[in-house]
Order: sequence, then C-alpha cells, then structure tokens
Amino acid sequence: MKEDSSLAGQELEGKGQLLPTPAPSRLLALVLAGLAVFLPLWLLNLASPVNAFDQGGWRGFVDARQVGFSPWVIAFTQSFNTMPMVAYVLVAVGFFCFYYRSFWPLLTLGGTMIISPLTVSLIKNLTDRPRPPLDLRLVEEHTFSFPSGHATSTAAFCLALALTAYPALSRGGRRLVFFLLGLLALAVAASRLYVGVHWGTDVIAGLALGSALAALVHLLVWRFYPARRGGPSPAGPAAGA
Repeated sequence: MKEDSSLAGQELEGKGQLLPTPAPSRLLALVLAGLAVFLPLWLLNLASPVNAFDQGGWRGFVDARQVGFSPWVIAFTQSFNTMPMVAYVLVAVGFFCFYYRSFWPLLTLGGTMIISPLTVSLIKNLTDRPRPPLDLRLVEEHTFSFPSGHATSTAAFCLALALTAYPALSRGGRRLVFFLLGLLALAVAASRLYVGVHWGTDVIAGLALGSALAALVHLLVWRFYPARRGGPSPAGPAAGA
C-alpha cells in the first residue's frame, strides 16, 4: 500500500516503525554545517573584533535607513525580544503537546529554547566583543555583540518549530514551513543590522549556532526518548497501514 505522505517515511531498521523526523544523518549534517560556519567566525572575532567586512556591511544597512520604515523595523525586531519569545515558545509547546498527546515537543522546543540563550550568554562573555557605535543605534542593548542573541534564538526557534511540526505535515507542507520560517529567521537577523546593534558576523554566526543547537536537541530527543520514535500521534495512521 502506498505510504501516507503525512508521515516522515523513514523506517527504523529491523523494527518496522515509522520515524516522524528527518533522517538522523540529516540532523547531524545540520549540526556540523552550523558549527562549520559558526566556529571560524568565532575565531575571527576573538582574533580581530573589528574588521573591514563587518564595518562595510553595518554601514550599508545604516545608510539604507528610511525614516518612514524604521519604526516598523524597530517594532518587528523588538517582537523577538526575550518576553515575546517566551510567549511564542509556550504557545507552540502547548499546542504541539496537545496535538501529539505527548510531551516530546516540550523537549524539542523547550529544550532548544533553554539551551540557546544559555549558550549565547556564555559565548558573549567569552568573546567580549563591543557593539557598533552607540550614537547610530535605534534600540538599546547592553550585552556584548557576538553572537547575536536575536539571530540565534530565532533560528533555533524556527528550526525547532519546523522539526516539531514535521510529522504533522505533508511533504509540500514541510517545504513551505521550512521556507517561511527560514525567511523569518533571516528577516530578524537583517533587522538587527538595520537597527545598528550588531555586526554582520554576529548575525551570521547566530543563525548558524541557533540552527546547530536546534538540530542537535532534536537529534538527542530522537536518540534518547523512545516514545518520540513510535509515530506522529496516537490518532495518526498506524505503521504499515
């Protein structure tokens, strides 16, 4: 019988169970790709906190500001501050725990969004990189610059959300969700440059780090939480149906 497209279609070897997640090898590849981008940028900023690439990119965003557009960008970027993000995570966790009748979304989404800010805080303090000039910032920030906390947390949330929704979506739905959430993460990252509180390598590193963390948490949940591997939901089609 033709396999239901709403399931991931991955089969646990020798067990005949449907695996509602991208293949673990793909998750591992995401982790490694994210680290491959993040680590060189971290080393670059440890060695040279001020560089021509960052200076030019930041200046380009500042020079592109439009008076009528700036208030909208400020409102948008602040909608991904800590408290709004907490609200988004709680709503998403509650919805998916109810939908799947399981607590594994609490681990994938909640775990990602706990680890992400802790990791950012540690790296910020280890790197100690100053932010761009204060007089050209449109919003106030008081922590160090590298990596961007907004870019990291948004990338982590968007990827964790997409991976958590994965079992409930058709193949086309997955592609659409990944695409739209990817655009959202990029838009938040760009907004941090526009409001003048980050350098380019801050947001690029943040996007890479957040993606790596989300993929790593999802991979660990798949590996160590057995109920995660049994199917998308109690109401979903049975394996082999």
